[in-house]
Amino acid sequence: MTTLTVQINDRTAQTARQVAKQRQTTVDAIVQELLDRLNYEESASRQNAVETLEQSFQQVSRPLGGKQWTQRDELYER
Repeated sequence: MTTLTVQINDRTAQTARQVAKQRQTTVDAIVQELLDRLNYEESASRQNAVETLEQSFQQVSRPLGGKQWTQRDELYER
């Protein structure tokens, strides 16, 4: 596990300690949960963007060319 040092003002630190005490947890655990949630939301957002892009590709893609060739020799028939 990595150690992270964060500087916050005294009032915010006091509030964080009070919230942690009410939740019967630690400030570290609250920060870890917040960062995990941000990471999850970012991953979900990226996944949603990929799915949206794939859907748009399907909507705007059009078949190219004319006849579907079944044999290679047909390509060279004129």
